[in-house]
Amino acid sequence: MNRYALSLQDAFTLPPEVISDYLMKSASELNLDLIWTAADCSNIVLKALGAKTTFDLVGGAATVDKPLIEEIDEIHQLDLTKIENSPDIQNLLRVTELIKEQSNGNYAIGISQWGPFTLAGQMIGIENLMRLSITDKKGIKKLLDFSETIILRYLKLFQSHGADLICLAEPTASGDMISARMFESIVLPHLKKCYQQVEAGAKMLHICGNTSKIIHLIPESGTDLFSFDYKVDVSVVAKALSGKIAFAGQLNPVSVMLEGSEEDVYKAAIECIHEAGNAEGYILMPGCDLPPKTKAENVLSMVKAAHNTEKE
Repeated sequence: MNRYALSLQDAFTLPPEVISDYLMKSASELNLDLIWTAADCSNIVLKALGAKTTFDLVGGAATVDKPLIEEIDEIHQLDLTKIENSPDIQNLLRVTELIKEQSNGNYAIGISQWGPFTLAGQMIGIENLMRLSITDKKGIKKLLDFSETIILRYLKLFQSHGADLICLAEPTASGDMISARMFESIVLPHLKKCYQQVEAGAKMLHICGNTSKIIHLIPESGTDLFSFDYKVDVSVVAKALSGKIAFAGQLNPVSVMLEGSEEDVYKAAIECIHEAGNAEGYILMPGCDLPPKTKAENVLSMVKAAHNTEKE
């Protein structure tokens, strides 16, 4: 959207035909295989439920400016029918529908939402989430169960309008923020339940930061594809996941994709591919969301490397 000087809020309010045309045009120009129809819009469900959010900054990420709830029991006061009745979400559903109609199967269509742990943190505040994860095990389970309900409600709406790939993003479950033990005991069970209850052409999981201590647990989640951060070596992930599930990464989105030259991107991309070696299921991708000001030429350079380089 930044390429067209538009904010995320514009994706909710401009005619769906305009937004779908922008997304199709970008996918064609950048030679992409996948179109995300609501990228960086995960907080839209919280906006629908009444949270104070910001979506109107051109080139800026969406934010939750104030936690939706202060206490876990407040979840009972939230009306989940506001999700499907949200005009913003309805606009994005129509965008998804139009892309499905126009793409003729040439692109996979993806939809992303926070994972249960991260969405819970967005609802109640990250510090509260971390404290409750230690002091109130029953309460945190109740909150994460509620997160699951929101996530599934949102994802199934987009699936019914044409999304093929569903992605859960769990940045708050990063090894930089919680221990491997906490991931296994608190986060993983809820990821499993989400993936078990959604049917999709493909299921994807992204976790930011250093995930080296939990990689062996990722296949248990039920995902088909694990997107990992630039902080984890491709060879480490390849050794753990090859032949089990697909794995994707990990070009540094800032130092390589944003700040590097086309040649820098191409070189780094080839290094990732060679580092994966003959591992089964490797996909070249940035290690996290691309900054809005990333040059189109750098994205094309990454795609060129993926299409033209043979693995050793």
